[in-house]
Amino acid sequence: MIMKKLNRMTSKMSRKTSNLQIELLRALIVQTVIPIFVSFVPCLFCYIAPMFNIDLGRPINYVEGIALGAFAFCDPMAIVICLPVFRQRVMCQEKQSRLDSLSKSVENTVT
Repeated sequence: MIMKKLNRMTSKMSRKTSNLQIELLRALIVQTVIPIFVSFVPCLFCYIAPMFNIDLGRPINYVEGIALGAFAFCDPMAIVICLPVFRQRVMCQEKQSRLDSLSKSVENTVT
């Protein structure tokens, strides 16, 4: 429904705004999926396994802790990777592009 609404609104929005809305929707989907697979599924498996008489042993407690701790790392990293604005800021690509344009303008002035 959201994609249909965005497609209908593209005639009323600028192309840049439309692309930003789609990128934000993609980031929202990623933020929804990561907790499910990184945190919820491993913990659910550890919770349900004893019901089926599956002995996971003591080391599974470490896996649960790692899964819950990994969420704190994976969630922000996914947003940085999904949204170009954050990705450029973190990777310092904006500064590099400014330096490149500045050096080109200096070359053009000299020649």
